[in-house]
Amino acid sequence: MKTDTTVKKLPGVLGVFTAFALLAALAVYRLTLPEVRASWFTNLFKWPTDFKVYYNAAVALNDGQELYSQPFVRGLPFTYPPFSGAIFKILPLVSFEVAASIWLALTAIVLLAVIIGVFRERGYAWSPGLVLVSLAALVASFNLAPIFGTFFWGQINIFLMGLVGLDFLRRRTGNKGGGIFSGLAAGIKLTPVFFYLPLLLGKRWRAMVYMTITILATVGIGFLFVPDAKVFWETKIFETQRIGGKDNPGAQSLGAVLHRLGYDSTALWLLCVIAIVALYSIAVLGCYRRGNYSMIMALGGVVACIISPFSWYHHWVFLVPLFVVFLDAGFQLVQSISNKLKGALGWIVEQLLGFALVALLTVVFLPFVSNSTSRRLGFFGQGMAHDNPIFKGSFTFMGVAFIVLAAAYYTVRFFTDRRTTGTERAAADSL
Repeated sequence: MKTDTTVKKLPGVLGVFTAFALLAALAVYRLTLPEVRASWFTNLFKWPTDFKVYYNAAVALNDGQELYSQPFVRGLPFTYPPFSGAIFKILPLVSFEVAASIWLALTAIVLLAVIIGVFRERGYAWSPGLVLVSLAALVASFNLAPIFGTFFWGQINIFLMGLVGLDFLRRRTGNKGGGIFSGLAAGIKLTPVFFYLPLLLGKRWRAMVYMTITILATVGIGFLFVPDAKVFWETKIFETQRIGGKDNPGAQSLGAVLHRLGYDSTALWLLCVIAIVALYSIAVLGCYRRGNYSMIMALGGVVACIISPFSWYHHWVFLVPLFVVFLDAGFQLVQSISNKLKGALGWIVEQLLGFALVALLTVVFLPFVSNSTSRRLGFFGQGMAHDNPIFKGSFTFMGVAFIVLAAAYYTVRFFTDRRTTGTERAAADSL
């Protein structure tokens, strides 16, 4: 396994910050437009519905009621494992409005921590520029449907991503307790169980044991504090329709997209899932060889959304760290070009290339644009493109393309690395 301990300087920091600042300004402008706020589905300035479900469920639990036998907001049931209900029991310590405000503020803080965490895991030194770029990227990320949706609904997915990040972004500090945090995330919501796979491929046996013990502990805690915990594990866990319907354009998993395109075949879906997991495994092995733990985490989150029996668009929050990973890859090209130039010219070229890199990645990530930023390009618009199946499924298909690209890249690197000397390999990038 390659371990890169080099501390890097963020290249083109002014250009990168300027690009993110413009995207952040666009997000703020769009979110505050009267016509955007006039539509319920694009108005961010309302109390979050899903968090209201969490809050009301906690109130019911504290009153001794069951968690899975009733809806809590306009017919919406509680869909998470019992452990999450046990955690939410603390929410009614304050009023709903105060709890929701704290929840959303903490969501933003965790997202910022993940962005900085990826930069740090990629070897970039602490600097005012790194913090400013990360803050601008945080606000700019509201142009992405998963981030807008997470804050709009008051969803928990960014917190889960933060927990998983503690297992994959801390390798430079020894990653003590690895697996515990992914286990907690899986105990709160089942999808992070997928991160067993990269732990297995990395032969991180201790982390797998810790993750297993943690998950079992969360199950036990759920039985202690939730009266109908047994109902969830016996029946509710299999009722995916409780989460949502595949006809909804906001459902963004491979199964939902194939259903809307008229290819609702379990055999086809299963074949695609096997292929996607195989491609991701190839990428993970390459990432471990080159020490790219951020890619393992970010791409893993995307894969989990794609192959899940059901995923909402706001589950795809791992797109943000993936954007930063791609940015890091581009930085290596920016640095190599600017290093060949001297003085003011080299600095100017570096800033322009940094700006262009963010702009290019923004175009690549357009399929994930928020409906508040562009209703025509967002998943609402994609869903209405009945004459163009590629565009109609472009949100999920672009995620699949990222997996294919990563697998192809690391396959090529595997063969090229075998032809390089040890010195050349040590000097190579860590992508």
